[in-house]
Order: sequence, then structure tokens, then C-alpha cells
Amino acid sequence: MNKLLLIGKERKITKFFSFLNTQPFICFMAQTQHEALSFIKKESINLIIIFETSPTFSFKPTLDKIRDLSKIPIIVILESKEKTDLITILNNGADGCLIEPVNNDELLARIRSLLRRTNVFNHSVVRFKDLVWNKKSFELKYLEHHVSLAPKEFIVLGYFLNYPNKTITHQELVTAVWGTKVAISQRTVHSYIRNIRDSLREVGFPIESYLITVFGIGYRWDTHGKKSEELFGEENAIL
Repeated sequence: MNKLLLIGKERKITKFFSFLNTQPFICFMAQTQHEALSFIKKESINLIIIFETSPTFSFKPTLDKIRDLSKIPIIVILESKEKTDLITILNNGADGCLIEPVNNDELLARIRSLLRRTNVFNHSVVRFKDLVWNKKSFELKYLEHHVSLAPKEFIVLGYFLNYPNKTITHQELVTAVWGTKVAISQRTVHSYIRNIRDSLREVGFPIESYLITVFGIGYRWDTHGKKSEELFGEENAIL
């Protein structure tokens, strides 16, 4: 059963907490940053909801602290209707952002959507040549190094690791990671792949041997360590 953590003022989250407890979730509430981080460390939290205001902290520092600790999917609920606020929150690590007033059905739909995207894997922990991808803790490690990836980058890499030696098309990857209602360009996907490669290269993992671009089709995680099939090089290969 998925575990949800709601962070914010009690008066703001009680209604949603009561509703979500009627669904197949285990819910926790936190009103301080310390309480929130404690739950994340002790429980296998699957999704976090942060409300804009709280007695002792604002959502931005809390979002930063959580992202330092974990890549758990996060929904932020804002009081502001400014489009720039929403964009800023998404750029700073949130996976979804809703503007108040939010009804129960809208929140539930967003929660289910994010959980589906993060539950498309055969294995919650994948180990490959000293690379360890851990979905439960949203951690990626190579040898003694912690590899820093954005949430979507982490999910993209996890999808490859869960389906090794399979050529995954652009559309299959977009559907698995972003869903069917979001238009994601091939250039955007390529930028995610480039960031993943850069991050793993920085810690010494020979990513070029395993994450292969199959020109005109998609990508493949090749466990045999074959040479890249990119015809025009990493920077210019567009699917």
C-alpha cells in the first residue's frame, strides 16, 4: 500500500488527510520540517504533498531539504495563482503543482497519475556493475558516490535499467515517464538522456558503453557494453 506524507498547517491538510485515508493509502501528517524529514527517513514514503503555508516553514526550503535527501515524487499546492510561481516550483524539484481551491477528485487524480509513473518498474532495486538504482529511497549510487539526478532523470534511467537489452522508442519512454496527456519533444527527451550521461560520467561510470542511442528509433541499455550506435554523435543525434 502506498504511503503519503502531507506537510503543512493542520487546518489546511486535515480535510485532505481525512479523505485520502478513505482511499487505499497510508497517510502521515507533518507540520514542521523536522517532522517531515523524520517521516521520510523512517517510512518508505511513496509521495509527498506540500501545502504553501505552515506555522514554522515555507514550502521552498522544505522542498530543497527533501530533494537533498530523496527523489520521492512531490506535489505542491499553492495559494498563489501566478504562473511564474508554478513554473518556479516545478523547476525547483516538484513533480506536480496545483492551485487552490483543489477538490478531492482533482488531487486524487494527480496522486494516482504520479504513482503510476513511478510504479512502472519490474524491480524496486537494480544493481548493475556497482551501479545501484533504488526506487524506494530514490537514490542512485556508483561505488561510494551518490549520483545526483533530477526526479524525471532518475525515473528515465530506472526505466532503462528495468528493461535491459530492449530498444525503447521515444513514444514508449514518454508514455512510461510522462503519461499520455503530455507532449514531450524528442529534443527534450534527448536533453534528459544527455544529463543522465553527464552525471554518471562525472562519477566514473562508463555510461557510453551501456546507454546506447539507436538512431531513428530510441535508446537501449545494453548489458554487454557494446559501442554506441549513434551515427552523428551525442550532441546531434535526434530520434
